[in-house]
Amino acid sequence: MTSVGTVPYTPGHEEDEPLYGYLGRVYAHNFACPSRRFLQMIFGPQKAVCSADLPSNLVEMLSRWPEVSPFPDVQDLVEKATHYPYHRLFLMQERWSQLMERAAYGPGSSLKVWLGLAA
Repeated sequence: MTSVGTVPYTPGHEEDEPLYGYLGRVYAHNFACPSRRFLQMIFGPQKAVCSADLPSNLVEMLSRWPEVSPFPDVQDLVEKATHYPYHRLFLMQERWSQLMERAAYGPGSSLKVWLGLAA
């Protein structure tokens, strides 16, 4: 399959595989560039956060490889490959909606502080 986006091929997503691990496999199958450049290709040149547990700017990420992404939309990505669903249990509905907005569009910086998870 050819892609008009930045990622020509993606392996299938494994059940319970975090996004960070999945992106590592995508990188291993497709790229010989430095990993920092790969992340810029996936998330865009802006300051996106690809943390292992709470990534952000997911709409931009999915728009860069729509033909081969195993995730049809941000909601599917959040449910299958992030730790966001765990936090839903501890948040009011309004706060959960704000968190999903930040996950989808950013900003991702200081997200743990915003959630009250800072050490």
